[in-house]
Amino acid sequence: MVKGIATETSDLQGATRKLRVIHVPTCIPNEYLVDKLRDKSVHVLRLAYEINKHDGLLTNMRIWVIDGRDAKTTLDIVPWCLDVISGKGLLFVQEHPPRCRCCGDRSHRV
Repeated sequence: MVKGIATETSDLQGATRKLRVIHVPTCIPNEYLVDKLRDKSVHVLRLAYEINKHDGLLTNMRIWVIDGRDAKTTLDIVPWCLDVISGKGLLFVQEHPPRCRCCGDRSHRV
């Protein structure tokens, strides 16, 4: 804790992984989702929205950089709820094949 604010440390030389977050509206704050991942011991290092290469506009996909040591424990689905709207965001970690939402296997998609 620094001046009453919770802080975290991370290895500056550690490997990082990209985490893509989809199916979450832009009205849901990044900090809310980061807190959900922090509860599962996943450390988010950087936050950004993907920018469409053709028109330069922001897309609904969020690109986060996480600590590489947390890549194996990262959830595949993060539930969110804000006021009266709720849903499930899908998380895709760089170098991890997506998990089938029916059987949980990583060898195929749904």
